[in-house]
Amino acid sequence: MLESLDCLHWTWGCCPNAHKGQYTQGNHGYPTVILKALVSYEMWIWHAFFGSASSLNDINDLNISPLLDDMYNGTAPDSSFQVAGTLYRNGYYLVDGMYLECACFVKSLSFPNDRNRLKFKRAQERARNDVE
Repeated sequence: MLESLDCLHWTWGCCPNAHKGQYTQGNHGYPTVILKALVSYEMWIWHAFFGSASSLNDINDLNISPLLDDMYNGTAPDSSFQVAGTLYRNGYYLVDGMYLECACFVKSLSFPNDRNRLKFKRAQERARNDVE
């Protein structure tokens, strides 16, 4: 695993009065910006990206963030690993259910139907607590 990835609303306490309406959403009564962060299990923040809360969410902020550019253009560092005889070239990020289907994103299982899948779901959610 490379890191856990998530977006959150960061309170903008010193927002100028002229911009408060632009950065305040209905579900928040105060100005916020979106912070997308990649956090490792050692609590290191490896990537942070700020954007306007009115236009960004977990899905569309990846379109303007440089996070996955290296992977898409083939210049990402080699992070090959093998599991059960299958070779994987790229690392992966633990994400919540909002993210698109992508080979580098591992989402939690919605309805684990056996003991091993439930164990995997719990382990993944514990690891994602780093970014939460």
